[in-house]
Amino acid sequence: MSSLHDMSVRLIFFIFLCGNFNYANGRLQKISVKGTVLCKGRPYTNASIKLMEKDGLDADDELGKKETDKNGKFELDGEEDEFLSIEPYLRIRHTCVEDKTCGGTVDVPIPEENVDGKPFEPTLQLDRLDYTTSDCRNLKFAPHG
Repeated sequence: MSSLHDMSVRLIFFIFLCGNFNYANGRLQKISVKGTVLCKGRPYTNASIKLMEKDGLDADDELGKKETDKNGKFELDGEEDEFLSIEPYLRIRHTCVEDKTCGGTVDVPIPEENVDGKPFEPTLQLDRLDYTTSDCRNLKFAPHG
């Protein structure tokens, strides 16, 4: 009977260790975004903005969400405890451009240097995206101006 008890205790301890591996060995990484969304040169209000973090094996993590204000502006902060470097991105839902390829949702990668560093401060011109690609997760913005 005691060997079954010992085995149960070891199994519970092993599960506890596995479940806390990322927390115990990871590091808290922070990201801050302060941006403006434009459509045809004008502030785009009520665009849904989500700060996301890409995960390889399971669903991506949502670190924060907000809608753009009357000036097309938004601010989001988030943090994630990960063993490896996080891969944050912005997910934007909009109706600025009739876009059958991406269905009004685009993902904008956040540069690695903005993790635990200076805030990512983009001006995102939704009508200046290259929608000819089928890769809606890595659409490129034309330079603002």
